[in-house]
Amino acid sequence: LPRRRRRVKLRRRRQAAEFAGLFQPVQGDPESPIQAFEAPPGPDPLKEAEEVLSELLQQQALMCKEVRISIEDRLQEVFEEWRCLHNRINTSAEYCVRQVLDAVSQGQHADATTLGLVIEEAQQLGLPERQAITDRLEELKKLEEVEGVWQCLSTCLRDADRLGVVFWSKEAEEMGLDVPEVLTPALDAMRDEEAARLKRMELEASFNAQAAEAHARKDVS
Repeated sequence: LPRRRRRVKLRRRRQAAEFAGLFQPVQGDPESPIQAFEAPPGPDPLKEAEEVLSELLQQQALMCKEVRISIEDRLQEVFEEWRCLHNRINTSAEYCVRQVLDAVSQGQHADATTLGLVIEEAQQLGLPERQAITDRLEELKKLEEVEGVWQCLSTCLRDADRLGVVFWSKEAEEMGLDVPEVLTPALDAMRDEEAARLKRMELEASFNAQAAEAHARKDVS
């Protein structure tokens, strides 16, 4: 009986040591769960992807700003022509136009839908319609849709939301956008991290089950 107890103790110590080893990186062992879970040496794929998306967002924001300024310029021209043709114009219409001009000139983020509604209201009050303004509003709307996709992708990357990255990547493809190639290694990195985390949880659950079973048999002294 004493010999059997010593064997049980040795077995329990060995299992405990193996379990503890799961939480220590094994140098040079690519199969180590913790080694796989930790970020590999070298560039971080997630960070690289975030930087690319950040640059795309900046470029898209700049294009949106340029179109808004163009709308401002054309609207200003129409408004001045309107003033010259009428000694007295509708003050409500003038207020609507001023709202648009002030929003753009002050750098406020007026989206295409909001600008369109205000301009439409001014036109109903007498402001002449111009196809050029309508075309620029449609262009701004499309640019903002692209900006929204890049923003969603950037957020998903920051949150390490793999499913979100997959979803918005498909949305970008359906819109005919060039999905950045850096998203592929970023997705691979997220999959590896998920697999490593799952493996560690399975090993921990297995050890806990063995410990509970041993305790039930009163093999633990």
